[in-house]
Amino acid sequence: QTLKYVNISTNALSGVLKAETLPRKLTEFFAHRNNLEGKIDAQHLPPELRRINIDENRIFGSINFEKLPESLLTFVSSKNRISGLVRFARLPAQLKKVYVSFNEIEGSLDLNEFPPSLEDVSFQNNSLTGIIELDVLPSTMINVNLGKNRLVGALSLTMLPDGLRRLSLGWNQFEGAIDMSHLPQNLIHLDINSNRLIGSIRLLALPKALRWINLSNNQLSGRLDLKNISTNVSSLDLRNNRFQETVEMTSEIHQQGH
Repeated sequence: QTLKYVNISTNALSGVLKAETLPRKLTEFFAHRNNLEGKIDAQHLPPELRRINIDENRIFGSINFEKLPESLLTFVSSKNRISGLVRFARLPAQLKKVYVSFNEIEGSLDLNEFPPSLEDVSFQNNSLTGIIELDVLPSTMINVNLGKNRLVGALSLTMLPDGLRRLSLGWNQFEGAIDMSHLPQNLIHLDINSNRLIGSIRLLALPKALRWINLSNNQLSGRLDLKNISTNVSSLDLRNNRFQETVEMTSEIHQQGH
Protein backbone atom coordinates (compact mmCIF):
# COMPACT_ATOMS: atom_id res chain seq x y z
CA GLN A 1 0.00 0.00 0.00
CA THR A 2 1.41 3.38 -1.07
CA LEU A 3 -0.98 5.72 0.81
CA LYS A 4 1.16 8.51 2.32
CA TYR A 5 -1.32 11.25 3.28
CA VAL A 6 -4.59 10.86 5.21
CA ASN A 7 -6.76 13.68 6.58
CA ILE A 8 -10.02 12.62 8.27
CA SER A 9 -10.25 15.59 10.62
CA THR A 10 -13.42 17.34 11.82
CA ASN A 11 -15.91 14.57 11.29
CA ALA A 12 -17.92 12.49 13.74
CA LEU A 13 -15.80 9.37 13.42
CA SER A 14 -15.82 6.89 16.28
CA GLY A 15 -14.14 3.61 17.03
CA VAL A 16 -10.70 2.52 18.12
CA LEU A 17 -7.61 4.10 16.56
CA LYS A 18 -4.83 1.52 16.36
CA ALA A 19 -1.31 2.51 15.35
CA GLU A 20 -0.60 -0.90 13.86
CA THR A 21 -3.50 -0.60 11.38
CA LEU A 22 -2.29 2.66 9.81
CA PRO A 23 -0.78 2.33 6.30
CA ARG A 24 2.91 1.49 6.61
CA LYS A 25 4.02 4.11 4.06
CA LEU A 26 2.04 6.89 5.75
CA THR A 27 3.97 10.14 6.29
CA GLU A 28 1.16 12.52 7.34
CA PHE A 29 -1.93 11.62 9.39
CA PHE A 30 -4.54 14.11 10.58
CA ALA A 31 -7.58 12.95 12.55
CA HIS A 32 -8.32 15.79 14.98
CA ARG A 33 -11.82 16.67 16.19
CA ASN A 34 -13.46 13.27 16.03
CA ASN A 35 -14.60 10.75 18.64
CA LEU A 36 -11.79 8.25 18.16
CA GLU A 37 -10.53 6.35 21.16
CA GLY A 38 -7.89 3.84 22.09
CA LYS A 39 -4.32 3.75 23.31
CA ILE A 40 -1.55 4.78 20.93
CA ASP A 41 1.34 2.32 20.78
CA ALA A 42 4.14 4.59 19.57
CA GLN A 43 6.42 1.78 18.46
CA HIS A 44 3.79 0.59 15.96
CA LEU A 45 3.28 3.94 14.24
CA PRO A 46 4.32 3.95 10.54
CA PRO A 47 8.15 4.11 10.42
CA GLU A 48 8.23 7.00 7.94
CA LEU A 49 5.59 9.13 9.71
CA ARG A 50 6.49 12.83 9.75
CA ARG A 51 3.35 14.55 11.06
CA ILE A 52 0.47 13.32 13.21
CA ASN A 53 -2.41 15.32 14.70
CA ILE A 54 -5.00 13.50 16.82
CA ASP A 55 -6.23 16.51 18.83
CA GLU A 56 -9.65 16.51 20.46
CA ASN A 57 -10.53 12.84 20.47
CA ARG A 58 -10.85 10.31 23.28
CA ILE A 59 -7.35 8.85 23.14
CA PHE A 60 -6.38 7.47 26.54
CA GLY A 61 -3.59 5.68 28.36
CA SER A 62 0.13 6.34 28.33
CA ILE A 63 2.36 7.02 25.32
CA ASN A 64 5.99 5.97 25.18
CA PHE A 65 7.45 9.08 23.58
CA GLU A 66 10.84 7.39 23.36
CA LYS A 67 9.40 4.97 20.78
CA LEU A 68 8.10 7.60 18.35
CA PRO A 69 9.32 7.15 14.74
CA GLU A 70 12.73 8.69 14.11
CA SER A 71 11.32 10.50 11.06
CA LEU A 72 8.71 12.40 13.12
CA LEU A 73 8.62 16.21 12.88
CA THR A 74 5.27 17.02 14.51
CA PHE A 75 3.28 15.25 17.24
CA VAL A 76 -0.01 16.85 18.29
CA SER A 77 -2.39 15.15 20.72
CA SER A 78 -3.95 17.82 22.91
CA LYS A 79 -7.38 17.59 24.55
CA ASN A 80 -7.42 13.83 24.98
CA ARG A 81 -7.07 11.66 28.08
CA ILE A 82 -3.42 10.69 27.79
CA SER A 83 -2.06 9.86 31.23
CA GLY A 84 0.78 8.28 33.10
CA LEU A 85 4.41 9.06 33.74
CA VAL A 86 6.25 10.38 30.69
CA ARG A 87 9.92 10.56 29.74
CA PHE A 88 11.45 12.55 26.91
CA ALA A 89 15.01 11.19 26.99
CA ARG A 90 15.05 9.87 23.41
CA LEU A 91 12.72 11.97 21.33
CA PRO A 92 13.21 11.85 17.54
CA ALA A 93 16.27 13.89 16.60
CA GLN A 94 14.41 15.94 13.96
CA LEU A 95 11.31 16.67 16.06
CA LYS A 96 10.14 20.27 15.75
CA LYS A 97 6.73 20.41 17.43
CA VAL A 98 5.10 18.59 20.37
CA TYR A 99 1.64 19.53 21.66
CA VAL A 100 0.20 17.37 24.46
CA SER A 101 -1.84 20.03 26.25
CA PHE A 102 -5.00 19.36 28.27
CA ASN A 103 -4.23 15.76 29.14
CA GLU A 104 -3.26 14.01 32.38
CA ILE A 105 0.45 13.30 31.93
CA GLU A 106 2.77 13.30 34.94
CA GLY A 107 6.49 13.40 35.58
CA SER A 108 9.30 15.92 35.39
CA LEU A 109 10.74 17.79 32.42
CA ASP A 110 14.48 17.69 31.82
CA LEU A 111 14.88 20.31 29.11
CA ASN A 112 18.38 18.98 28.44
CA GLU A 113 16.68 15.98 26.84
CA PHE A 114 14.84 18.01 24.21
CA PRO A 115 16.22 17.43 20.69
CA PRO A 116 18.28 20.31 19.27
CA SER A 117 15.78 20.87 16.44
CA LEU A 118 12.75 21.48 18.69
CA GLU A 119 10.89 24.75 18.03
CA ASP A 120 7.42 24.53 19.54
CA VAL A 121 6.25 22.74 22.71
CA SER A 122 3.00 22.88 24.64
CA PHE A 123 2.37 20.78 27.75
CA GLN A 124 -0.22 23.15 29.16
CA ASN A 125 -2.77 21.87 31.64
CA ASN A 126 -1.24 18.57 32.78
CA SER A 127 0.27 17.39 36.06
CA LEU A 128 3.99 17.88 35.37
CA THR A 129 6.16 18.50 38.44
CA GLY A 130 9.69 19.45 39.39
CA ILE A 131 12.20 22.15 38.55
CA ILE A 132 12.91 23.30 35.00
CA GLU A 133 16.05 25.00 33.69
CA LEU A 134 15.06 27.39 30.94
CA ASP A 135 18.66 28.25 30.11
CA VAL A 136 19.17 24.80 28.53
CA LEU A 137 16.30 25.11 26.06
CA PRO A 138 17.36 24.32 22.48
CA SER A 139 18.55 27.40 20.61
CA THR A 140 15.88 26.72 17.95
CA MET A 141 12.98 27.22 20.35
CA ILE A 142 10.22 29.64 19.29
CA ASN A 143 7.25 28.80 21.51
CA VAL A 144 7.14 27.28 25.02
CA ASN A 145 3.86 26.72 26.87
CA LEU A 146 4.11 24.94 30.24
CA GLY A 147 1.19 26.70 31.90
CA LYS A 148 -1.16 25.06 34.42
CA ASN A 149 1.10 22.34 35.78
CA ARG A 150 2.82 21.90 39.16
CA LEU A 151 6.29 23.10 38.24
CA VAL A 152 8.38 24.68 40.99
CA GLY A 153 11.63 26.51 41.67
CA ALA A 154 13.22 29.77 40.61
CA LEU A 155 13.05 31.08 37.05
CA SER A 156 16.06 32.28 35.08
CA LEU A 157 15.02 34.49 32.16
CA THR A 158 18.48 35.81 31.26
CA MET A 159 19.67 33.08 28.87
CA LEU A 160 16.59 32.20 26.86
CA PRO A 161 16.97 31.26 23.18
CA ASP A 162 17.44 34.31 20.95
CA GLY A 163 14.56 33.32 18.67
CA LEU A 164 11.99 32.69 21.41
CA ARG A 165 8.72 34.50 20.68
CA ARG A 166 6.25 33.15 23.23
CA LEU A 167 6.86 31.98 26.82
CA SER A 168 3.85 30.85 28.87
CA LEU A 169 4.47 29.61 32.42
CA GLY A 170 1.32 30.73 34.23
CA TRP A 171 -0.52 28.76 36.91
CA ASN A 172 2.47 26.90 38.36
CA GLN A 173 4.38 27.24 41.62
CA PHE A 174 7.48 29.13 40.49
CA GLU A 175 8.96 31.36 43.16
CA GLY A 176 11.59 33.98 43.77
CA ALA A 177 12.55 37.13 41.90
CA ILE A 178 12.81 37.46 38.11
CA ASP A 179 15.22 39.48 35.98
CA MET A 180 13.55 40.91 32.87
CA SER A 181 16.56 42.90 31.68
CA HIS A 182 17.90 40.27 29.24
CA LEU A 183 14.82 38.89 27.52
CA PRO A 184 15.20 37.71 23.91
CA GLN A 185 14.77 40.53 21.42
CA ASN A 186 12.19 38.53 19.45
CA LEU A 187 9.94 37.85 22.45
CA ILE A 188 6.33 38.92 21.84
CA HIS A 189 4.39 37.20 24.64
CA LEU A 190 5.43 36.68 28.29
CA ASP A 191 3.02 35.03 30.74
CA ILE A 192 4.06 34.07 34.29
CA ASN A 193 0.75 34.79 35.99
CA SER A 194 -0.50 32.98 39.12
CA ASN A 195 2.80 31.81 40.59
CA ARG A 196 4.74 32.83 43.70
CA LEU A 197 7.07 35.46 42.27
CA ILE A 198 8.41 38.05 44.70
CA GLY A 199 10.51 41.18 44.64
CA SER A 200 10.47 44.17 42.35
CA ILE A 201 10.48 44.23 38.56
CA ARG A 202 12.19 46.58 36.13
CA LEU A 203 10.37 47.34 32.92
CA LEU A 204 13.29 49.13 31.34
CA ALA A 205 15.11 47.78 28.28
CA LEU A 206 12.32 45.42 27.30
CA PRO A 207 12.55 43.86 23.83
CA LYS A 208 11.05 46.08 21.15
CA ALA A 209 9.01 43.13 19.91
CA LEU A 210 7.30 42.54 23.28
CA ARG A 211 3.57 43.22 23.10
CA TRP A 212 1.94 41.22 25.91
CA ILE A 213 3.03 40.81 29.56
CA ASN A 214 1.04 39.02 32.26
CA LEU A 215 2.54 38.87 35.77
CA SER A 216 -0.76 39.01 37.62
CA ASN A 217 -1.55 37.04 40.79
CA ASN A 218 1.95 36.90 42.24
CA GLN A 219 3.60 38.62 45.20
CA LEU A 220 5.61 41.25 43.35
CA SER A 221 6.24 44.46 45.25
CA GLY A 222 8.19 47.69 45.32
CA ARG A 223 8.06 50.72 43.06
CA LEU A 224 6.18 50.36 39.81
CA ASP A 225 7.63 52.69 37.19
CA LEU A 226 5.95 52.73 33.80
CA LYS A 227 7.56 55.98 32.73
CA ASN A 228 10.09 54.38 30.41
CA ILE A 229 8.29 51.22 29.37
CA SER A 230 8.43 50.41 25.67
CA THR A 231 5.55 52.01 23.78
CA ASN A 232 5.20 48.76 21.81
CA VAL A 233 3.72 46.95 24.84
CA SER A 234 -0.03 46.87 24.27
CA SER A 235 -1.10 44.74 27.27
CA LEU A 236 0.40 44.81 30.77
CA ASP A 237 -1.42 42.83 33.48
CA LEU A 238 -0.07 43.26 37.02
CA ARG A 239 -3.26 42.63 38.99
CA ASN A 240 -3.22 41.13 42.47
CA ASN A 241 0.37 41.78 43.47
CA ARG A 242 1.80 43.87 46.33
CA PHE A 243 2.97 47.04 44.63
CA GLN A 244 2.66 50.01 47.00
CA GLU A 245 4.80 52.86 45.81
CA THR A 246 3.68 55.56 43.40
CA VAL A 247 3.05 54.54 39.82
CA GLU A 248 4.73 56.77 37.28
CA MET A 249 3.26 56.75 33.81
CA THR A 250 3.97 58.65 30.61
CA SER A 251 1.33 60.96 29.21
CA GLU A 252 1.04 58.63 26.20
CA ILE A 253 -0.01 55.70 28.42
CA HIS A 254 -2.53 57.94 30.20
CA GLN A 255 -4.03 58.89 26.87
CA GLN A 256 -4.25 55.24 25.80
CA GLY A 257 -6.08 54.42 29.03
CA HIS A 258 -8.82 56.96 28.28
